Order: sequence, then structure tokens, then C-alpha cells
Amino acid sequence: MDFSLSDLVFRTCSDSRKKPILWICVVTLLMVFQGCLPTSTLRVYEELYDLDPEFGHDAYVRQSSVDSAYVYFRVRTGHLLHKRKDTQSPFKIDVGFKVLTVSSVVGNSDTIRHNLIRQYDKPMDELVYGRFAIPMRDSIDYEVRIYMNDNVSKKQSKFIAFHTTSGNDHRYFNVLVEGRPSRYCACAPGQTIALFPYGWGDGTAIVRAYERTDGLPPLPFTINPRKPRVITPAGELTLDYKGGIELNCPEQNLLELFQPELNTVLEVPIYPAAFPKMTSHQDMVEVLRFITSTDEYTSMMNADDHQEALERFWITCAGSRERAKVLIEQYYSRVEEANLFFSTHMEGWKTDRGLIHIVYGPPNEIERSGNRETWYYGASDAEDPLEFTFFKEGDYILDRTLDHRPSWYLTMDAWRSGRTISP
Repeated sequence: MDFSLSDLVFRTCSDSRKKPILWICVVTLLMVFQGCLPTSTLRVYEELYDLDPEFGHDAYVRQSSVDSAYVYFRVRTGHLLHKRKDTQSPFKIDVGFKVLTVSSVVGNSDTIRHNLIRQYDKPMDELVYGRFAIPMRDSIDYEVRIYMNDNVSKKQSKFIAFHTTSGNDHRYFNVLVEGRPSRYCACAPGQTIALFPYGWGDGTAIVRAYERTDGLPPLPFTINPRKPRVITPAGELTLDYKGGIELNCPEQNLLELFQPELNTVLEVPIYPAAFPKMTSHQDMVEVLRFITSTDEYTSMMNADDHQEALERFWITCAGSRERAKVLIEQYYSRVEEANLFFSTHMEGWKTDRGLIHIVYGPPNEIERSGNRETWYYGASDAEDPLEFTFFKEGDYILDRTLDHRPSWYLTMDAWRSGRTISP
């Protein structure tokens, strides 16, 4: 049964309500932290993080033998102009590829050309994958300039692929779930998923499934380390593939793909089909760890009815059914946003940036420099702004300091009083 805001039933709150004078102090102090600026929006994230949900044209190069390589490409037909001769003729797309390799050793190569033509009964928006060979020596570093031309509209796309003689590119080329592009590998057990790792070409892969448990981020003012990730093996299989790896979505939440010939390992986190939304009552209880005591959290996690435990918690904090709805909407919207913007090898809400976003909301400003990212609540040039600094160490890790303690407890008091202050 889904957790519905309309299902909330008012229950008597046993906790004493906060006195008005205390709330006035909390509001005043938080407004000082926020610099009394207008409400921030998610635009501060959208401007910094690339969240284009569409998969467009793309191309890259990977060595296939000692003297040749493949150009792998992805074409989004919906981004191309479809043309037909008359109303009885099929629609056609016509794409031309032109490739130029540049090296300080051998200079510029001859231009290599390749064409892709497709016909459809009606204009079609789908992803088309393919490859073609180009001459390339495996002992030389190259810059590969790939030009893709829509021969109907005359528009051109350009891709630069750097081929190096050491290392492999471990990024995804794409993820498809039931044939549809997915920003994350979010699927239900048994659904068909297809993965296109960069540079793997054709061959054999060993696929291992694991159950993964990630520790939650420590409080922003503690020096306690995050509990290490625990993974439990659940089986493996060997697959032959050509370009992409197709398999059924596992019940476990982590896949490991091993390519023996390249000696390359790729981890693929598996998220629930509804991701980035959170729909499981148990998961909705787990994410309350940030604003609950240890005893409260343990009691709710061990409850026979997680939905009832959730209702009781929020109404106890809010004091009324109506206010509980507002708190639930705000809190779990932030959880979804954290999943959307900050997910990497784990769910976004479990990351340090996810923690700060859920509790404090989106910052007014974000400043990024090198491997450092600083969030400002209030004006960055204010005399004493509230700020959080993250350093990129694989993921972005919060620089924890005792300076965060006062603002944390003030914000906790606000949540537990049934009130929140957005930046």
C-alpha cells in the first residue's frame, strides 16, 4: 500500500510543543544565517550539474587491433530532419560521418567517411548504434575529430575523441531499460537492461551480482568516519556481447562487469524502478535518520508497520494532520532532489551533499574551484555566511567542522517543531 498524504490521521502528540518565544529565536537566528535573501530554488543545481534527460548524438573511438580502431556512434533520430519524396514514400534520415585523426608522430590522416541511412513509415525518435573501422596504430596517441552531418538539414555535430596508449575509459556509453534511455540503471527485477560501456567493443564479460549496503553520512560536525560499504556476493554469469551487454535486471542492487581482455571492471548500481522517487515505507523511515534520535530511528525501523510509524512520527512533530502533510511533502521532495542531482555509486540521499540538501535545502550560491565545491546559505560576501565545503575524493566529501554544530541543532529544532526555514 502506497504512503498517501491523505491517509494521515491526526493523533494526539505526547511531545510538549515548543514555546513561541523559542520559535522566534530559531527563526531569527536562521534568518541571520540565510542573510534574509529571497528563497533559493533548484536552479542553483541545474546551472552547475548537467541533468539533460535526453540522450543525443555521441561518438567515441577505441582501438580494435594493432593498426585499426572502431568509431562507435549513437544517433538520436528524433534530432534529425526526416524527409520523403511524396506522401506515398517512406521518411528517410541520412547521416554522414567524416573522421580525421591527428598525431604529432604521423601527422593528419586521410579523411575516413561513413554513411548511415534509415527509412521509416513515420518520423521516428529512437537511438541507433553502430560502428565503423578507421586506421590507427595502437602505439601512438591520437586526437580523433569526428564530424557528423545531417545530410538533410545540413546541420553538423563535432566530437573530439582522445585516444591514448594507456588506460581505458570506464564511462557508460548509455543505459537502456526496456529499450528506453535511463539516466540511472533504475529497473524492476526481470526487466531487460542494456549497458554500453565505453571502449569494450565485442567480447566476453563476466557479470557478478552483489547486495550492497552503504553507510549513512556522519553529522556535519563530527569526525566519525562513514561506516564502510558492505557487499555480499549473489552469483555470476558469463555473457558474450557485441557493442552492448544485455541482461535481466537483478534482484540485487549492484552489478560488477569484468572484461578479461581489457582487465577492466565496471560497477553498475541498480536502483528501484521508481528512482529517484522513494516509495517504500521502510526506505522512507531510513531516510529519517538525519532528524531522529537513535532510539526513535531504531524503534521505527523495527516497527511491524512502517507506514503507521511514519504517520506517528510526522504528526508528533507537526502537531496536526495538515501540517504533517506540508512537512512530508517538503522532506521527501528534497530526498528525491538529492537522488536526482547527487547519485553516483550510491543513492544521492546517502551522500554528503544529499545530507546537507535534505536538512538545509538548496543553497543560495554554489562556488566550484578545482576539486572543491562550497555552498553558501545567504550571500557569499556576507560577514558570517553559513557555508559547507566539499572536496572531491571520488565523491564529494564534506569538510566536517564544529562550526556546523549550532546551525545543525537550530535546524533540527525547526524540523522537530513542525517548522522549517528554506534558504
